[in-house]
Amino acid sequence: MLLTRNKITYIWYRTKGEAALDSRKLLPVAVEEYCRLVGAEPKEVHFTEAGKPYFPGFHGHFLSVTHTGSFLLFAFAPFPIGVDAEPEGAVRSRVALRYFTPFEQSLPFAQVWTGREAVAKLTGVGLSHALKVRLTPTGAMLENSEFHLDSFVLEGTRITCAY
Repeated sequence: MLLTRNKITYIWYRTKGEAALDSRKLLPVAVEEYCRLVGAEPKEVHFTEAGKPYFPGFHGHFLSVTHTGSFLLFAFAPFPIGVDAEPEGAVRSRVALRYFTPFEQSLPFAQVWTGREAVAKLTGVGLSHALKVRLTPTGAMLENSEFHLDSFVLEGTRITCAY
């Protein structure tokens, strides 16, 4: 399936099993579809030591990958991005009470969690640093940097993209 919003192209799949196992297999398929959309030859994807995917030599094109359960999503944009997904309605009250600010506690758990992880993926600081991300009424903050968040629900799954 394909969706474009805010200059970000989302390509997602529902897999028969764990989406994490299918992500490497479906990545070339999603990249080929994206390249066709932008009028480019299919490109190779490389990964940083931290596992962040990137296009070597395909300047101005960025991607991020996320999965949860059987939901697998690839996000492509003309700017650096990080994306995360979590089933809508997921609640982990002990985590929220311990790590969320009062403002974040007023938001759905999945929105806060995916916002934090999307920023961590964008910046490459790792998911252990996701707890340092703070959502604000206008986006997110990590240390002294501000990030825009695009958050929406797709097929019962909260998707948040940071850029």
